[in-house]
Amino acid sequence: MTLAEINDEFGAARTNKKEFLNKMDSIIPWDSFIKIVEPYYYKGERGNKPYPLELMLRIYMLHRTKMQGKQKKSYWKGKRISLNDYTW
Repeated sequence: MTLAEINDEFGAARTNKKEFLNKMDSIIPWDSFIKIVEPYYYKGERGNKPYPLELMLRIYMLHRTKMQGKQKKSYWKGKRISLNDYTW
């Protein structure tokens, strides 16, 4: 590790956004979600180019939490997301 990397790591401010995204990464099995959705996701053969699948899944999960009205930090506390929670 270089001095610049160490400086960046310790100098970075902890924000609510970063904490929320880190918590979301630790809870949600992204690889499993991607494997399930990928065969059905638009490949871009015609028309517009598709957005990256992982980005779309992350946006979907953020939208679901917002629509449920549970944006509080306590919503993710002790929560574990499973594939059975969602119907595809």
